[in-house]
Order: sequence, then structure tokens, then C-alpha cells
Amino acid sequence: MLLFLLIAGGVFAAAYLVLAGGNDTANDAGQGITTLPPSTTVVKAFGPYKVTTGVNVRQGAGTNFPSVGTVETGRPVFVACVVEGQPVDGPTGPDPRWLRLTGFGPNGYVTALYVSTGEDLTSKKIPNCPSA
Repeated sequence: MLLFLLIAGGVFAAAYLVLAGGNDTANDAGQGITTLPPSTTVVKAFGPYKVTTGVNVRQGAGTNFPSVGTVETGRPVFVACVVEGQPVDGPTGPDPRWLRLTGFGPNGYVTALYVSTGEDLTSKKIPNCPSA
């Protein structure tokens, strides 16, 4: 029984040193080792908004950018921001506003003409995208 306790104590001590990294701060001194916490950027999403007409999701704010996917009519989308881009002709005339999608589905840009945002776009609830 005593042998078991000695072995168990040794295993726990070794595990602690591995997890805690030991006490070797003297060896790290002067080597410029810095540990920083990981950083993540969280994008606030607005929505969900409904797509009113099936639309291509593009890499940039214009029809000249490659398509990265599509969103079907009636599907919900989440919007990060709005940006002025290539004007698109729609039922109400040309509109240069593009919405940057985030969240589920393809991430990219869709014309604002075919997403029902209610007053959120005109009231500036959806912010402008930061300049690149």
C-alpha cells in the first residue's frame, strides 16, 4: 500500500510539473519570451433579414466580383455592415448599396435591393463597413 502511495504521488507530481511548466523562470530571463492571450474579433450581426429574390453572394460589392454562393428567396441572412459599390438596376431603380453577410451560409456581399431590411438600412441601424 505504501509503495502504491509513493508511485501515485510521483505520478501526480510529474503531471503537475508538466502542466504548470515547472519553475524554470530563470532560464527564460533575457530571452524575450512573451505570452499573449489569443485574440478574436467578433462581428456584430444584424438581422435576420429575408432575401426577397434569389441572389448571388459575391466576393466584393459588385457584379464584376466572382460569386461565392447563392441565397434562395425567403432565406434569412445576417448582415455585418453596408458598403457603397457597383450600382445594380432593380425594380426601384439603381442602388449602389451592398450588404456584407456574416454568420451561416456563404460570407460575402449581396445587393441591398433583394434583402428586406425594413427601416434598418435607411435609419443607419446597419453600420457602414470599415474602409479597407
